[in-house]
Amino acid sequence: MLENINEYVIVYGEAENAELNAVLAQRFADALGLVCLSDASAEARCEILIGATCRKESKDAISALDLMEYTLEIANGKLIVAGAGLFSTELAVDEAISFFAENGNLATLPLGKRDVRPTFAECDGDYRIMEYNVLVEYPGWGCEKVHNPEVEVRKEIIAAMIRAAAPDAIVLCEMFENWSEQLPSLLSPKYGCVAWKRTEDEYSNRTPIMYNTERFELLEGGYENIAILKTKNRRVVTYAVLRERQTGEKLIVFGTHFESILKDHTPAENEEARMAQVALLKAVVDGVLSRHEGAVAITGDFNTGPRKPDHRAYDTLLATLCDYENSVGKDPIVSLDQMFIGKNAEIVSSLIDTSRWVPFASDHKPVICDIRVKE
Repeated sequence: MLENINEYVIVYGEAENAELNAVLAQRFADALGLVCLSDASAEARCEILIGATCRKESKDAISALDLMEYTLEIANGKLIVAGAGLFSTELAVDEAISFFAENGNLATLPLGKRDVRPTFAECDGDYRIMEYNVLVEYPGWGCEKVHNPEVEVRKEIIAAMIRAAAPDAIVLCEMFENWSEQLPSLLSPKYGCVAWKRTEDEYSNRTPIMYNTERFELLEGGYENIAILKTKNRRVVTYAVLRERQTGEKLIVFGTHFESILKDHTPAENEEARMAQVALLKAVVDGVLSRHEGAVAITGDFNTGPRKPDHRAYDTLLATLCDYENSVGKDPIVSLDQMFIGKNAEIVSSLIDTSRWVPFASDHKPVICDIRVKE
């Protein structure tokens, strides 16, 4: 164990996310009153390795971890404080700092792996649909006081939740460039994607649909622009017609993200834009359903809800989709993310996830709905 803590130095990795690693390691170093160095420095006799470094000890430890797992362990005289990703590494650092603050040393620090992965019940219907606004990664977006803007930190939580929920199809909102580059590698390769990127406008608001390619084949998919206000952030409706490989049954998913509250437009203009987008959404839905029949889910971030000061757009949405069952209803937990299920299927269970790690990942909560096809 670490009896003589003053003999140690803190080491962080420079190969990837060096700046974020350095901040985390320096926080640990300041708490313990130790020197903080990058792994480009010569290897010292007594080291505390923070997260992923070029040292063999941390590589071996991290290779045994899954997303949202972290470890505190000793190997070759080195203390490894690391998680599978940046967020779980931060949890490891927090635990070690707290222990040091309470005990004045790390001599009796409990060692071993910690598993803080999210869990969900298995799907108890025929299909599981998920919708999640993952929060655009651009600093200055307005949420930095609550959420870390770096995708490099939040991607571990987002990926762990998707993997735990194991949806058959998921609609993702605010899926901008950095997300589309970093999230796929953390998810199962079984997931295919509709409209992950766009070709005609780099700044388009991407709302892709991911689906389980082992279970479904994509019969038809794409997106239609539904932009109303003159901004770079072009809104769309994405759709995917999925045919189950074994049964031939179809699952048809629509995802969208309506206009938000724009400061250079009046509240009335923003509300009118969303009301117009309800009609455009319905036109896309009607067009696809004129060619295909099956279980239908319409979901997304509608930027409108029962708690909005002006909820005409929400009322219009409910009236327009009156043949659909709203899986979240008027639940006070959520007001923007909604999911509507068509009459060919029934809702078995639905969940607005408010579990432990959700507030750290995004300013929205994931919506999960299990449906069963009617006989």
